[in-house]
Amino acid sequence: MKQLIFLMHISSWRKIEHAIQARNGEQTQRLPDDYIDYLQQVLDIVDIQQQMLANSQWVSSVFETRVLPLTVEDESKQHNWLHDEGLSAVDGVSDADKTAIRHTLQHIDKQLRRGLLPERSYHQVEKILQVAMPLWLDKGKAVDAVQAFADLLHAISGRATWLDLLATHQGTRDWLIDILSASKYLSTQMIKNPAWLEWPLESERGELEIQRVCASINDLNGSDEEIFLRELGRLVDQARLQCALYIHADQENPLIIGAWLADVADAVTQACLRSSLQQLKLPETFALVALAMGKHGSREMGLVSDLDMVFVLAEEPNQVINGRSTREWAQRLGRRMIRQITAMPPFGAGYEFDARLRPSGNSGVLVTTLEGFKDYQLSEAQTWEHQVLCRARAVTGSKMARQQVMDVVFEVISLPRAFKSLATDVWQMRQKMLEHLSSKKNNIINLKQDKGGLVDIEFLAQFARLMFGGKHQGTVVILENIPSHAPKIWQEHGLTLAGIYLQYRQLENIVRVELWASIGQLPADAGHETWRCLQQRAAIDSPQILQKTMQDVHGIFLQLLEISEG
Repeated sequence: MKQLIFLMHISSWRKIEHAIQARNGEQTQRLPDDYIDYLQQVLDIVDIQQQMLANSQWVSSVFETRVLPLTVEDESKQHNWLHDEGLSAVDGVSDADKTAIRHTLQHIDKQLRRGLLPERSYHQVEKILQVAMPLWLDKGKAVDAVQAFADLLHAISGRATWLDLLATHQGTRDWLIDILSASKYLSTQMIKNPAWLEWPLESERGELEIQRVCASINDLNGSDEEIFLRELGRLVDQARLQCALYIHADQENPLIIGAWLADVADAVTQACLRSSLQQLKLPETFALVALAMGKHGSREMGLVSDLDMVFVLAEEPNQVINGRSTREWAQRLGRRMIRQITAMPPFGAGYEFDARLRPSGNSGVLVTTLEGFKDYQLSEAQTWEHQVLCRARAVTGSKMARQQVMDVVFEVISLPRAFKSLATDVWQMRQKMLEHLSSKKNNIINLKQDKGGLVDIEFLAQFARLMFGGKHQGTVVILENIPSHAPKIWQEHGLTLAGIYLQYRQLENIVRVELWASIGQLPADAGHETWRCLQQRAAIDSPQILQKTMQDVHGIFLQLLEISEG
């Protein structure tokens, strides 16, 4: 996004330059005396002078932050935090916290004097702390931030160039100071791999970086399983961290982040199938279709979303290959893929895997045939299983094999349904989930499972697709595109629910990245650390606003399904 903004500013200057040069055919960048009237007329831009000034200030600030070295401040007015200057005079910090901070700073001082880093690094650490400590103390995060900084210094021992970067580059320094005090997940990852300190300077960002990660996964050679799994886990971690950095920087919305994570999960699933086929010496054309469900299928994943998946064999199950039927080989492939997908790095991709959505649940066979899948869905599956299919998406197999499976999915979703009967089934399943999964404590909010939470909105989107049709799989896009033949009230509320769903997902991402916590355990106390974090970041920034929003959503849920909860 920032690259796009920068290109827009460059384009604006170019248009002005071309207009000036075209006036008299001169190769010049000097503004004529009457440039305001002239440029407003030829470029049709109102308030051209104010826009040029804003343009200049933006480019100047980027140049100062990203290119110029830090300016030297009057050090006589600065505290030397390593020598315990300034901490004693700080108000609003408990004695226990001051003791903890002082102990960590003394540890840093001792390590630097013992040669942890080159001699020049001591002064650089002082310069960083002069900026960081007031900010960390003001946020009330100094204890954790100073400890994380000490751990980072230990991690980069012997590689002082990274410290040089922090001490001389304002953008990187300010970015790291913010991360160490704001995000438990990111600060931990920085300590594990300090190379991420260079992220603010990287030119390849966002979608380009995710595409590169996916391409690297696609290029992995699965014949040596140990090397394959080690690299697979590393690349998945890299993609998650890339997404977390964008969440922390508020640079992309949850739909984009979810799609990036789904692209990576797709690449992982495809790579594990290729690897398993190689190791079992089976043909690459083996038609095992992995049908992604849940947030993976709808491309709305979060950082810790599991993979809900069903395996479908889209070819003759009794064909014999190397002494075994394709049905037997498919079962072995499925088990091997799950092991590779779920093992923690460096032994796998590190995803949680949920196979309960397969026909007959955990008691059913791991891989079903295409015919068996179709028969089950048309004759035995319950309504909640058809709801699940609303987010189904085939991610492995040939184009023809995927299409065969998706044809069954569309056939099932398109079955004629009675509004009242479908609404009753959806409501009853929701009631079961509320009974078993919602929060039972007054001081805890479960944003996923409680009334008016994520599941209410997801169920309404699934109901809309089953009742009114359509081929969209994402919750937001379904709700934003309710067909015209649906009741008008559905179209009106659909847009409202789509917006709230995005706010919920934004809140979920922030809580996960900044606090490494779950939205299933949100405190109802507005003074809790969670809400202090969300007050600066999220559209929903207090438990009172959240509870009111959830109450409104559940009211819409009942209204649209024409259910009387009394």
